[in-house]
Amino acid sequence: MGSRKKSKIITVSINISDIKLNKGLLNLPDNLTDPKGLRDHLLAIFKPSSGIMEGFVDGRQVVIQWYPVEVNEQAEKLSRIASKLLREKDFNKASQILEKALVINNNDVEYLYKLGLIFFGQKQYEQTILYLKKAINICPIHFRANLLTGITLIKLRKVESAEKYFLLSNIFNKTSVLPYLNLGAIFTIKKEYTKAINMFNGCIDLAPNESRAYLGLARIYTMLNDIDSANLNFKKVIELSPGSKIAELAQRSIKVSGKSLNSSDNDKNLKTQKTAEEQPLSVGVHQFLTHNYSGSLNQFKNYLNRHPLDHFVWYLLGETQLRTGNFEGAVISFRKAINLYKKRGLYFKGVGISFYYQNKYPEAADALKHAIQLGKNDSLCFTLLGVCNVYLNRIDESEMIFKQALQKNPNNPLAIYFSSQNKIKRGETKEAYKDLKKVINFQYHIPLKTNVKKLIQSIQI
Repeated sequence: MGSRKKSKIITVSINISDIKLNKGLLNLPDNLTDPKGLRDHLLAIFKPSSGIMEGFVDGRQVVIQWYPVEVNEQAEKLSRIASKLLREKDFNKASQILEKALVINNNDVEYLYKLGLIFFGQKQYEQTILYLKKAINICPIHFRANLLTGITLIKLRKVESAEKYFLLSNIFNKTSVLPYLNLGAIFTIKKEYTKAINMFNGCIDLAPNESRAYLGLARIYTMLNDIDSANLNFKKVIELSPGSKIAELAQRSIKVSGKSLNSSDNDKNLKTQKTAEEQPLSVGVHQFLTHNYSGSLNQFKNYLNRHPLDHFVWYLLGETQLRTGNFEGAVISFRKAINLYKKRGLYFKGVGISFYYQNKYPEAADALKHAIQLGKNDSLCFTLLGVCNVYLNRIDESEMIFKQALQKNPNNPLAIYFSSQNKIKRGETKEAYKDLKKVINFQYHIPLKTNVKKLIQSIQI
């Protein structure tokens, strides 16, 4: 085998125990237990559309290798140029070069994977899936392509479809934490808590300082009402990510279990008093995390009656009021948070959203500008600020803001919709039509599609 082919070999070592645990996923017959038979079965179900796949048994593992039939040197030169451009962050030029390489050799897995990676970075998820699935068809054991496909499907809100790719990536490569974290989240959503706990624990075995895994466990134990286990994991989040938003949320989530404390009577009295005062907060956060907003609303108010200077809980109250449709109350709560701590863009964003829902566009625009200035410059903030400017008849300014929103997230349907309205007003109907069709082709449901269809019907091309 030539050196070029060797450099493109993809090898996975699959634990026989994992094969048996995933019978359904791998279509494994119940009577198939012989290691060589398992190897043959895997080679059959992962048969590549191009290239050569081989396998052998190594102790308690089945090792599978894939390599291409040929490597084209001209295409490789283009790939090396593209890699240099990627390091320089010239993604558009790199993708053009890789497309040229694919014209010469359309069965090169790495070209396809790199293109998928580029489009993922640009948030062009449909294109990402297109290239990654081509890569997987050629080399089904490409664990990175399977992982990125799963992540992209999550972005497209296709949770059930994503599960398969995360499972395969996890089977092929036991050293990455990402399949564990994503599968833990998916199993939590499906309320398959035992599986979710196993995944988060598997992540911790690999990366003991991964705070996201502890937060995942804490949320599960909260839903299972296992307060002691939830608290242990919340405390671990605080220890590993001090000063972060998730650490602050974890701090407020810790709930006293009611077990006796090994301390003096005075200490016990102090702790009992503190427990009584903070109990509404911990209960409220637990209810907030489990989407019981009406319950958390009362608990946060009860806590703030005793602790009116806690800006973060005023913020949580505002978020809860937003979710229950009390937009005027949310404005009051977010403003109280801001009065206590003026340097957090998150609080201004909450005010802006609350005013936006009340159609108070000047006030919303002012708050959203402050949020962006304080670093909360996400696609949603830019989009809502752009929409406010549309309603305030600041069309040119709104278009500049929509461009910033779409740089952050090219698939933002609200930004595309209002930006298209601006284009129609300028007579750019063909470009508007193209953008609006992109929203219609999103493979997930959004209520805005009804308005998009009406706008498309109104265009005369």
